[in-house]
Amino acid sequence: GFTIQTITGDPPAPIKGQVWYNTTSNVLKGRISGAGAWASGGATNTGRDSNAGAGTRDAALSMGGRSTPHPTVTANVEFYDGSTWTEQANLNQQRQLAAGSGSQTAALCISGSYPGSGDLLTNNEEYNGTSWSEDNNVNTARRSAGSAGTSAPASLLFAGRNGGYYGNTESWNGTSWTEVNNVNTARGYISGAGSQTDAILVAGSNGANQSLFETWDGTSWTETTNINTARSSAVSAGTSTGALFYGGNVPPPTSTLTESWNGTAWTEIADLSQSRYDFAGASCTDSNTAALAVGGYPAYMTTTEEWDGAPASTVTFTSS
Repeated sequence: GFTIQTITGDPPAPIKGQVWYNTTSNVLKGRISGAGAWASGGATNTGRDSNAGAGTRDAALSMGGRSTPHPTVTANVEFYDGSTWTEQANLNQQRQLAAGSGSQTAALCISGSYPGSGDLLTNNEEYNGTSWSEDNNVNTARRSAGSAGTSAPASLLFAGRNGGYYGNTESWNGTSWTEVNNVNTARGYISGAGSQTDAILVAGSNGANQSLFETWDGTSWTETTNINTARSSAVSAGTSTGALFYGGNVPPPTSTLTESWNGTAWTEIADLSQSRYDFAGASCTDSNTAALAVGGYPAYMTTTEEWDGAPASTVTFTSS
């Protein structure tokens, strides 16, 4: 067994799973996880898969991807305000399987491929809320890479596919890309989220689907607790202390699986309504309590789903 903490009142910042006895109210209390669910959001104007995302659940960008007629690679960009998608200024370069970072008004669209998987791009474009401009290129062209960054001038690009599977990490300071420490396991078709100093890299493939999970502390990558179900081409939201991972390529081809990270372990929770992979999220500043799924394969989806995860709460335990 273990000793339950006895304190006057409640602890100032309880964590999920913590239990204590409140001597002021003479009750046993604890901190529990909140529930969460996916709900339908507004449909995009252009159906697509292999698109990149940036921003937050209620202020998102969807950039590029593949659309009809098959397989048109597009430069199309749309804004989401939490209910409706609106057409915005297009990218300068059509691309698919690119990486996105930043906010709705200060974003990057990085690397990717055009017109096919063999034609990889080093192009890096920056959005100022009105238009896209070409910035300094990345050092290593790649597709299906991960990215992180809450603002355009402070972003990361990591891993990805370029013939083989890459472990390279590059850091953007608003002017140039610099090679920093590699991920531990090179792979592509990954999912990344977080900030330039607190990022996550989830799952992916290096010939076989992976369940590996790595966190970035601003200097190096650390392998930590694996996800429950290996998959690739999925989306994540959050940081090393709280994240969501959803969808992806799991035989048979698409998945609705959603897993939540509490800083210690992954737990399977409510599934997406629509199975999908190669889709976009708004993963840069959201967490395991707010996320977005936009577009995806198959059938160049226009559907959007919004995750609303109730935060952890303090409860009083009773005999009933």
